[in-house]
Amino acid sequence: MRDPHDPIVENLTVQIVSLQAQLAWADASILHLVQAVELLDRSVHQFEATHPAMISDQVHQLLQQIRQSRPGPPPVLPPPSPPQPPPRRRHAGTD
Repeated sequence: MRDPHDPIVENLTVQIVSLQAQLAWADASILHLVQAVELLDRSVHQFEATHPAMISDQVHQLLQQIRQSRPGPPPVLPPPSPPQPPPRRRHAGTD
């Protein structure tokens, strides 16, 4: 078993932590995009209900494509929180 203070282990640990932070940031960003699409979908539904004659065929086709690309009920989403940028990478040995 390697010594936890081995420079290779420390470097890999820093890289893993950095990648985990980047994945968390990407996950939050994707969640925000999904929430934006859901909000847009609800807004368009409301617009369709109140202004049915004003919706163009092109918008109608686009909405159908969006709805068909997401089969099933919309996901239950937690309240939005702004995504944080990933932390800057630190190089091992430059503490």
